Amino acid sequence: MAHFMYMVLEGLARWSDAPLIRPFTGTADTGEYSWGLITFGEFRRDVERTARYYRGVLGGVGGEGLKVGDVVGLWLTGESVSDLVHLYALSLAGYTPQLFSLKFSLPGQAVVRDLLKECDARALVYDTHFREIVESGIDDVPKFPLVDIPTLSESESEDVDPLIALEDVKEEDVAIIFHTSGTTGGRPKPVPQTHAWCVAHAKLCWSGAWQGEYESQDVVNNIGSFAHMGASTYIYKSAVTGAAFVQTSKAAIGADEFLAMVKQCGLNRLLQYATWLSALIDVARKNEEVLKALQGMRQVMYTGLAMNPEDEAWAYAHGIPLTNMYGTTETGESLPPCQKRKQTLTKFLLIAQCMVSVLGSKENYLRPIPELGLVLVPALDDKSSGSDSSSEKQKQLYDLFLPLSARNCPYPRVRNRPDGHITGDLFEEVKPGYYVFRGRSDDWIKTGPTRAAFCDTKAIEDNVLKTCSDLVRNCVAVGHLKPRVVLLIESSSASPGEVNADEAQKLKEEVLRRTAEFNSRLMEHERITEGSSILVVPAGSLPRTSEKGNIRRKAAHEHFAQQLAAVWGEAC
Repeated sequence: MAHFMYMVLEGLARWSDAPLIRPFTGTADTGEYSWGLITFGEFRRDVERTARYYRGVLGGVGGEGLKVGDVVGLWLTGESVSDLVHLYALSLAGYTPQLFSLKFSLPGQAVVRDLLKECDARALVYDTHFREIVESGIDDVPKFPLVDIPTLSESESEDVDPLIALEDVKEEDVAIIFHTSGTTGGRPKPVPQTHAWCVAHAKLCWSGAWQGEYESQDVVNNIGSFAHMGASTYIYKSAVTGAAFVQTSKAAIGADEFLAMVKQCGLNRLLQYATWLSALIDVARKNEEVLKALQGMRQVMYTGLAMNPEDEAWAYAHGIPLTNMYGTTETGESLPPCQKRKQTLTKFLLIAQCMVSVLGSKENYLRPIPELGLVLVPALDDKSSGSDSSSEKQKQLYDLFLPLSARNCPYPRVRNRPDGHITGDLFEEVKPGYYVFRGRSDDWIKTGPTRAAFCDTKAIEDNVLKTCSDLVRNCVAVGHLKPRVVLLIESSSASPGEVNADEAQKLKEEVLRRTAEFNSRLMEHERITEGSSILVVPAGSLPRTSEKGNIRRKAAHEHFAQQLAAVWGEAC
């Protein structure tokens, strides 16, 4: 097949004079919202010019130089639209970018160095923001600072065909390497994105998610960092659809910025995580201008987790064109055929949009995007829903299965079945062909400031039990859809029903000390670095299963709800 950059350049040329990116140029702290404008053609010019530069620089690295397809680390802040130029320029130069972001800067040098080695990267291109870390901690590969795009000569080899390095590729050849938002074993995992996956993502996933046909250009907000999968792939999605996107000043936009994007940039499609959209809907309840702006959207799509039912019902009742989208960049667990689910080390992949609700139906029921070829199969063990109620156990739950024929089946080495991949997410069929999300494997929770980042609780617990075996009898990490993780621990020395305050404080301090190194390698939303994130509970008080005596995470969360609410600053 053709290199995915053929698809990108073709689209950039097709809509050459149309707006592609509206970079944020205002000052959010003072409420001054303004945006610039970059056309499809201008972006293509910068990508081609920068690709020629990198091909010249990296082509001379080590002996005969880097070869087509070699992995090149790309460490970006993710805050500037120029980051997108560097990403696609490296791809156009014939290399395979391996993306890193601000999340990797603490303690970035160790994590980035290890991940570069794991992916056999031949060089590192980095933003000068990371200069000190790179120069002091990474010496295994040649290193190059990002080139300043405006300083590149207008005439820099522009007579050279920018596609000369792009040979035909196999569908499963890796095009871009991203990383998981959480960690396994103390560091994120590489997530390869194949050329076939790029094409399917651009041509099928987004066309299935965005609903309704319009003659004028679609304009959507970006979501997240340009160094992460979601926002960085907007370019090839726009290359296929002709849509423009608006850079937001921050991840969770407020009502004022939303209105400014509508007025100044013509925003007509809104994509938000559920918690952020609920905050906007709360404003719309009191602000007629915000309500009318939401009602005027072609589509208001939310993702990440289930939306507050009251907010969802209010939005439907007030004519907001709401749709629910299920997509994932990470999966829960390995599931060998004909075996029950196991609480094991997780695998990761890029799937993106898989299921969406129907625009105008006023229901949040999800259906698989037909063109992808996904299958819902009966879950092998309904207890994996994590529910303790008998009514919930009687429901038939389904796994989302991606067979080898699925257009977005993940990279071979991260599949967890020989015939495809099980995502680890569970669904209930509410009417033929339509489903509602019923949670993930219990070892994974969504947590952090946005309540949208995955956290491997079992890895945290295993490390505590390993490093503090003489102090901790049992422990469980909780915090699903909460601002941070909290560790519940039973002391090895305490008697049932007893918790001595002084001893509990000493225990917390020692656990923090022994787990400090492990925590330093986790993403910020996964770390337990202060005593307030640890609750010492009476010995034997953590709820357990009757058969094997395993600690029940959801039941522990519910049992200690009052104490946990105080930690999270919530009303119980």
